[in-house]
Amino acid sequence: TQRHFDVWTAGGFLLTDANPGLDIFPEELVRAVAFARAEELPALFSRLAGDSPEKRALARQWRETILAGHTYAHRAAKVLAAAGLDRTLVSAHKGLEVRPENG
Repeated sequence: TQRHFDVWTAGGFLLTDANPGLDIFPEELVRAVAFARAEELPALFSRLAGDSPEKRALARQWRETILAGHTYAHRAAKVLAAAGLDRTLVSAHKGLEVRPENG
């Protein structure tokens, strides 16, 4: 869901239920913050409560992973590529320039 993208890119930290939508992320990152059964949540919370090196590292890795391949710009590029179009990101003021791949 969108919360994964929003929380991690904003510098937050998220414990989440394991769900099929997480399969787009590296398994080791998902495994570190997801629970399959409610009974797993207290131990997960205890391990990652407070400000620990592990928690900071996970937050950094999640943020880097999302920014490297899961932004709206990445999604738009995939849609345009599927439509046979290339895209060039111009400045924020000019927006998105779209041109045919072979044009």
